[in-house]
Amino acid sequence: MKFFIGIILVALGGWLSSLFLPWWGICLFAFLIGIALDLKPASGFFAGLLGGMILWGLSATLIDVQNQGILSGKMGELFGGLEGWALIAITALIGGLLGGMGCLTGTLLRRIISK
Repeated sequence: MKFFIGIILVALGGWLSSLFLPWWGICLFAFLIGIALDLKPASGFFAGLLGGMILWGLSATLIDVQNQGILSGKMGELFGGLEGWALIAITALIGGLLGGMGCLTGTLLRRIISK
């Protein structure tokens, strides 16, 4: 149950952080969530990974739909002819890795402090 709460909190915290902080704000919120929830390191990483992937994937998809894929098409040309969906998947993966590493760091810090 804490795993699913972690996913939701990372996604919501990352969205809130995007209102006030730069792109790295998701790392900060995932770190705090990793400290707050008592998860195993693997569960913490995957909760942050999925939360970040959901947030950044939905954000990239929303932006792509709003401009009818023009931006992703032009960016895809710059990156060797990638399709728009591939750029969205790469964006989601980067967001997931940021969230996963942040949450894993918080989880490991909690384990160090609690010993």
